[in-house]
Amino acid sequence: MTTISAQETIKRQIGSMLVFMKLAIRRIQKSRSTLYDALEPLKAEKALLEETTNSESKRFLTHKLVKVTETIANIEAEEQRLVDELADIGSFLIKVMNLYDQYATLHDKAQILNVHHSLIERIEVIDDMEKSLFNLVFLYHGETAGENETFIGERGTRDCPFFDAIHRAFVKELRENRAFRKETNKFFNDVFSDLPRYRTFVDADGNQHMERLPPILKVVEPDGSKRIPANYKDDMDF
Repeated sequence: MTTISAQETIKRQIGSMLVFMKLAIRRIQKSRSTLYDALEPLKAEKALLEETTNSESKRFLTHKLVKVTETIANIEAEEQRLVDELADIGSFLIKVMNLYDQYATLHDKAQILNVHHSLIERIEVIDDMEKSLFNLVFLYHGETAGENETFIGERGTRDCPFFDAIHRAFVKELRENRAFRKETNKFFNDVFSDLPRYRTFVDADGNQHMERLPPILKVVEPDGSKRIPANYKDDMDF
């Protein structure tokens, strides 16, 4: 009779939890997709009703416009609830992943991601950042390792439940945690200071535009190295 060690038992329990969370994320994704499919025709109908110029027709359709607007608001509220739920799962998921790393091998992590372990093994590590489950998902895009994906922009509608949940958790933290926003902004300024930066703004008519920000000024040291002043502050600070 084979005896399973305590560590193996814990690893299997955490692995089962991760699989359950993946299923929960996919259910939320499916619900959001259903809401989106219902929302688009309603928005088109609302735009058509708002464009009605005939005064008699407009009076007749006012009640319908109110009902359509209410329905859209209800759907959007439900969609936001699902997004918040996804973000909450993502926050908990990060903690579970960190715990799983204490017991799991790279082969175990590949199984959780449903990717062949040889593909995970071939992923090149960035600046000695280990292949933790979180890094495999969020930095190395391990969920799509079999598709030779190189950057987030190629994701499209691919199946990336863990990445989606963690991304939502990250966005929620940025929105609600001022200190986290400032630290994140500092990190991006330090790492990507040479890249052009943009921000969105809304004009008086409610239209959204992209605006290029001025470059980050650097101090040139005697040895030729560059650094961003410690007291530097730009428009990206919150």
